[in-house]
Amino acid sequence: TKGPVRAWTKYTARKSKFLIAPTPSTKKYLRHIGVTRPISVIPTGIETALYRGNKNNSLSKYGISQKTPTLLYVGRLAAEKNIDFLLDAFKIVIAKVPSVKLLLVGGRPDREKYQSIIDKQGYSKSVIITGFLPREETIKIFGEADLFVFPSITDTQGIVIIEAMAAGTVPVAIDRYGPGDIIKDKLTGRLSDLDIKQFSAIILELLTDKRQRELLSHAATYQASKFDTKETAKFLETLYEKITISSSSRRGPQNKSSESERLWG
Repeated sequence: TKGPVRAWTKYTARKSKFLIAPTPSTKKYLRHIGVTRPISVIPTGIETALYRGNKNNSLSKYGISQKTPTLLYVGRLAAEKNIDFLLDAFKIVIAKVPSVKLLLVGGRPDREKYQSIIDKQGYSKSVIITGFLPREETIKIFGEADLFVFPSITDTQGIVIIEAMAAGTVPVAIDRYGPGDIIKDKLTGRLSDLDIKQFSAIILELLTDKRQRELLSHAATYQASKFDTKETAKFLETLYEKITISSSSRRGPQNKSSESERLWG
């Protein structure tokens, strides 16, 4: 479907005066497929204050204590999220750290498929699928895990990564598209190639190095503050003002980098 999707994207873009991309990678992709309209990079913001200070042992209902090394994934349980990759990496991790737990917060469309795989591998007590959870409960869980593991290679942004960082949970993700823009490797989290051994090795390194986790956690929380809705709304408001002024003067919006792109520096 790549051909039709690209054609439709270009057609839609031509109907617009200005485009907003959530990450620099998305902007780069749009340019790559031939979109020529002006593009500003403004991320989708979150209310970062909601994610701070959530250390209330909310994982106990899943049989996970505060001392249990815990990996967290939040998102759809679907093939495009690369869940099979994550489960294969977990097999390597649990062989070295038998007490580790993996919490998958999500449900459809492939929950039954992955639950079957987990059961066949004998990890039903170590890998827990919660199904869909209310937003308030999910927000609390973000701050309870040791690491946020995100194997997706298709996300244009990865809002859940920003949510994890806002909660102080160190993210480990594949260096593709949005996640590769948001995480600064070895500064605010860790990035891996699409390599199961490397991905699992990074997880094991962080699980056994509490000091490194603490340093990354502090930096991640600070980085996430830049993506607060109050900040991103300012960028959006400024952009609308520029478009309004350029329209009233009968000049099209200028194709320049937006102020918001300093977020990614």
